[in-house]
Amino acid sequence: MMLAYHHTEADARSAETVHYSRTAAEISECKFAFARAARFWGQAILALESRPGGGGELRLELIVRRLRALALDGKILQARAYRAAVVREFRESADPDLLGRLIVAVDVPMFGAGRLHGGRCEDVLRAIENVLKRLSEEDSELRVRLLTALALELHGES
Repeated sequence: MMLAYHHTEADARSAETVHYSRTAAEISECKFAFARAARFWGQAILALESRPGGGGELRLELIVRRLRALALDGKILQARAYRAAVVREFRESADPDLLGRLIVAVDVPMFGAGRLHGGRCEDVLRAIENVLKRLSEEDSELRVRLLTALALELHGES
């Protein structure tokens, strides 16, 4: 974790910063230190974004991990807002499997969280429908999780 800190302070754009921040985040998750993990995932994302090319699918993978850490830390509203912004950015261009994993990254057991911030997110609903259409028709864990995310997003609607 100290290496992640020092590399971020020395050169926040280096490949080593991405590597050590990812490693520190994974170690933090193993210790159930989800706030710290989210912070390290954020450092890795910023370092990757500052590099030429911005990271592409690796960036999305890191965002999935950060979303999950935020949700597990109880920051569900922050995670949902972050997810909505990322979904708007990648809704059409991302690999459907990766986009699906991004959508369901915040699916921690917390019914009613959607109502705390004023309702459903239309961008996320459209993205869920889009990914479901692009995935194969056979049942899969991701399809089930997306349908659950759809139910949670619509929870309380009549």
